[in-house]
Order: sequence, then structure tokens, then C-alpha cells
Amino acid sequence: MNQFSNIESDEKQFELVPSFSSRIVGLGGEQAAPEEAYAFRTIPLTAVAGEVVVTLNFEGLQASRGTLLVEISGGKEGARRQLKLRTIALADLAAAGGVEHIALLNGQNDDYAVAGYIHDNTDAMVRNLSVRIAVTPLPADGRNIGAIHAMARVPRLAAIDAPSFASPTSQTWSKDQMEEPAFHSACQAVGLDAGVTSWSGAYVYQTVHHLLGDVSGLKGFGTGLNAETVANGFNAEHAEAFGHWSLDPAHWPEAQDMDFAWLIFEVPVIPVGHLFWMIGLLMERLRPGGVLVVVFTMEHGRMPLEQCDVPTRGDVEIFALRLLAQGHSVPQLKFRAGAHLLPAGTRAPFGLMVRRAV
Repeated sequence: MNQFSNIESDEKQFELVPSFSSRIVGLGGEQAAPEEAYAFRTIPLTAVAGEVVVTLNFEGLQASRGTLLVEISGGKEGARRQLKLRTIALADLAAAGGVEHIALLNGQNDDYAVAGYIHDNTDAMVRNLSVRIAVTPLPADGRNIGAIHAMARVPRLAAIDAPSFASPTSQTWSKDQMEEPAFHSACQAVGLDAGVTSWSGAYVYQTVHHLLGDVSGLKGFGTGLNAETVANGFNAEHAEAFGHWSLDPAHWPEAQDMDFAWLIFEVPVIPVGHLFWMIGLLMERLRPGGVLVVVFTMEHGRMPLEQCDVPTRGDVEIFALRLLAQGHSVPQLKFRAGAHLLPAGTRAPFGLMVRRAV
């Protein structure tokens, strides 16, 4: 069971510094800003250690150009330290309804502050900005606090460039990827038609090859959609892979010291805690340095604390941060599909790749 699943979140709203003029029309006051790129800043707010989600809601945002740099910092004035940076295209943010959520883990109680800067040309205007912080406290035993505190400083968990199927990372599905020759080659190797429903199996095949190269002689285990078909694709290249259709771990055959494993979990309802628990079970089956590829349905543009039947971006970022805090490796996350984010409310497969700690 997920050790965080029964701990309630503590949610608070920041106060904004009201006086300084802002690069975003509609924010701030008339006093000259301390920096030319200044967009907004919050008054520090104290919150406990734990899983942190900061949500920015730009009400009525309109923008066709400009890039917003959001910085979340912790500590006392004069000794503040950077906890997270996020770069956001303002046109994308406007198209997504003006809502952005940023997840991180922090292993100590802190005085949080959020600031925004725009260094390029922009025509952004907004009616109002609210900034909230929600913290799920760490368990009482505080396991992995040191690792979590260190990983809170990873500056670019998510990348802003578009995903590539030929050179995959942890990424969302996109129509552009299905037009790449590498996608068609992977589908052919696995024995799947080159359609939308084949992206997950092809992504697993492509990712394992991208990370491990030649699979001849390597051992693999997979479960979920098209598990047997994907296993046959690996076995055609002289791997020792086997797939099992069931998503119930009680039905999985014994498998240990695997070189790679995969899970395709595309179902209408995915409890977030259950998915992370399954990821943990599969990680235990890997040898040190082994590779896990997980594909699941994700909903884009959803605020992190809203009720949702499937994982959201905030959930995915927390997955990645927890795995990093345990010493594993997670490549950068890519949530864009081509030049833009997918529209809010879109549900699409997301592929997460992890290399087990050595």
C-alpha cells in the first residue's frame, strides 16, 4: 500500500506582493519593480515537509507570446534557496485555462515563496492571479527525508521541448510521433498495426532498445495490454521475455533479476496509489540497473487536487520525484505533444521510464 495514501493534504493560499508593477497587464501596482522582468511574487508562507503542489490560477489570461519563468524557493529572507524552476509558454498556459500546477518534494518544514519573471516580449493580460500550496505531510517515520530533500532541488524535472519517438524519454503520446519512421518500425517489429492503440506497445519496445541496446540474452517480464505480443517481439530478437495479461499481481508468475520489465495500464479508472504500488512491485523484480517502462492513461490540464479517475501531470511529477528520492533514475518528463500542450481534459497514454538504482 502507498505509504502516503491515508495522509490528508494541508492547503493554503499565498498573499501576493501588491505594490510592484508587473510584466503581466492586470497584476501588481504602480511602484517600480525590483527587476525589469518582474511579473509577480508572493509573501512567504510556512508549510510542513512533504509532497508539495503549488497551483497558479491566472483568471482570464490572454497571451499570444512570452515565456513565464516560475521560481519556488524556501528558507528565510536573505538565505533563500531555490526548490523548483518551471518555464511556461504563456500562449500554452492561456490555452490551458490559465492553470499551472508544480509538484516537488521537500524534506523539511519551510517558508515557501513563489515568484514569476518574463524576460522576453509578451502581450499577457489577466484579471486576477491566485497561488495556492497543498502539502501532504511526510510519514511520521520520515524515511528517505535526506534523499527527498536533495531531490527537491532538481531544477528541470519536466522539459519544454516536444517528444521524439526515435529517441524517447518519459513522454506523452502525440500524433506527430505516429508519423515517425521509428514508430512504424517498432510496430512492425512487435507485430502491431501502426494505429493509436499500438503506441503503448511500440513505445515499450522502442524504450527498452533505446536504454539497453541489443536485447539478445536479456530477461524481461511485462503485464497488461498486448503483453504477450510485446514479449514475442523481444523474443524474436533472442531475448528471454514473457508477458502476462493480468493486471493483478497475485496472478503474475515469479520473476526476479529481470533486465527489463514493462506495464501497460490503459483502463478507464486508475487509482493513483495503486499504480505507484504496482510500479514498486515491478521495480523489485529488476536487477540493479534494470529498466522499467510503464504506460498509463493520463488526463492533461487537470488541477492536481481535483478528483480524477486517472493520473494527472501533478501525479506523474510526484511519481518521478518519489522514484528519484529512492535513488532510481528517471529521464525528463515531456508533456507537450508537438509544438503545444494537449488541450485540457484530453486523455492520452503517458510513458514513464525508470532505471533501477545500482
